[in-house]
Parts: sequence; C-alpha cells; structure tokens
Amino acid sequence: MAWFTFRHPTTTQSAVERSDNRRTGKTWFKDYFLPTGATVLFLLFWMKSQAVNLSQHNRYLDALRQLQELDARVNQDVLQLRLGLLDYYDPIVNHQAKILELHDILEQPPGFTGSVRQKLIAQVRDNIQLWQEKDTLIQQFKSKHSILRNSLTYFPIAIADFSTQPDVNPKLAAELNTLLQNILLFNLSTDEEKIPDLTTDLEKLRFSANEDLSNVLAHAEIILKYRSETDNLIETILTKPTRQQEMELAKTYEIACSAGNWVGKPLPSVVLRPVYAAGDGDRYLYHLQAENRSQGVTTKRNSTTQYF
Repeated sequence: MAWFTFRHPTTTQSAVERSDNRRTGKTWFKDYFLPTGATVLFLLFWMKSQAVNLSQHNRYLDALRQLQELDARVNQDVLQLRLGLLDYYDPIVNHQAKILELHDILEQPPGFTGSVRQKLIAQVRDNIQLWQEKDTLIQQFKSKHSILRNSLTYFPIAIADFSTQPDVNPKLAAELNTLLQNILLFNLSTDEEKIPDLTTDLEKLRFSANEDLSNVLAHAEIILKYRSETDNLIETILTKPTRQQEMELAKTYEIACSAGNWVGKPLPSVVLRPVYAAGDGDRYLYHLQAENRSQGVTTKRNSTTQYF
C-alpha cells in the first residue's frame, strides 16, 4: 500500500506531461504545418497553372493558323464567284461557319497566358467585330451578285428571242447584238469609263425602236448597275484588315508563350508564317483576269499557293 502511494504521483505527472505534449503537437500542427502545407500546395497549383499545357497550346495555335487560312479562302471564294469560277455559295458559307467555331476557341486562351490573357481576349473580340462587318459586306455581295448573274444568264436569251422574230428590223437586230457584245465585255473588264457610252446606247435604243425592248434593256441596265456595285463590294471586302488583326493576335500569343513556364523544355516556335491572303495579289489577279478575258485570253490561278 505504501508502494502504491509512492508511485501514484509519478504516474499522474507522466499523464500530465503526455497531455501537454499532445496539446503542443496539435498547436504546432495547427499553427505551423497547416499554413506551410497550404502555402506549398498553393505554390504548386500556381506553378502548374503557369506551366504551358502542350495540348492547350497546340489547340490554340492550330486555331490561329486555321483562322488565317480561312480568311484567305473566303477572299478567294468571293473572287471566284465574281469571275464565274465558282457558281454556288456553299464553300463560302462553310468557311464562315468554321471561322465562328475558331473564334469560340480563341476567345478562351490557355491559362498559362497569364497577364496577356485579357489582351488576347480583347484582340479576338475586335476580330469578331471586324468579321461581322465583313460578313455583312459578303451578304450584300451575294445578293447583288445573284441579281447580276441572273441578268447575265437571261440577257443573251432575251436578245436572241427578240432578234429571231420574223418582223424585226435587221438593223435593230444588229444593234442589239452589238449591245450584247459590249455589255458582256464590260462585265468582264474593270473599265468604268465605258458606262456613259453604254448608257447612251441604251437610251438611243429605248427612244428610237418602235418595238417593246423593255425586257432586253432592263437586263442591260441591271448588268451596268450591279457589275460596278459588286466590284466595289469586292474591293471593300478584300481591304478589310482581318488578316492584319490575326497576325497581331498571333504575335501577342507568342509573347504569352515566351513568358510561360515550359518546365525545362525548349520554347516551341510560335511565329506563324504569313499565309497567302487574297489581298493585293488577288486584286491584281482579278484585274488581270478581267482584262485578259475581255480580250479572249484565259489566265489560270497559280496552283502552288500554300497555307502554312
């Protein structure tokens, strides 16, 4: 009994020390380990967010390249429609739909772009706005071109039907055939100086002929009016600075990639090679084809044009 009394204080003291140690351990865990661990995890997540994700990078880079390529193809579609090398609108509609998809991708830059991200988003939205303006012009072109193409189809038929009537004055039939040649040559050229002379010819026929030429003259007037309007629209469409914007967007993305954490890997080349765009070159080709075709010469498009 005396032994138990002698040992009891020691046992009680040991339990108290163990309790104090546990409290000290909890305090250390709570005050030091948790904040330090949280900080380390935060840094790890932050480093991961800043590290370049190659999958995201390749997807974004591919969208940039496709956007420039489709920009050039849309311009090419417009020119081919005007020159009669393309007689349906499906390609241009499909290309414009794809551009909308690419804008959705580009409007969400990868996370590693950091402080440049907002600039990328702003540039993409500027490009979207410019493409909306360009799309409005393209829709106007398609509408006017459809009217022009319809009259170009039926104008020769109207003159042939009128000229083959048995009671038609041969001199008038000859004048109409001359008018047909001049109008069709005008459509294939870029010479606006011919318009006053052709308009004068139309007025003479309107007042000198006894026969009803309203259908024939209506088609001729439509061709004179809409050929000039479609060509002016083409010029405006091709000079819209969409390609310049897209190159600036690519340069901004290159800056973001240069600042990104590539985790010891070499920095891939982000510089986009200039895409062949239907700008000055195609405008020159358009005028050259128009002049040559008006002289009975065919000019073929260079088939070696490359996109990236």
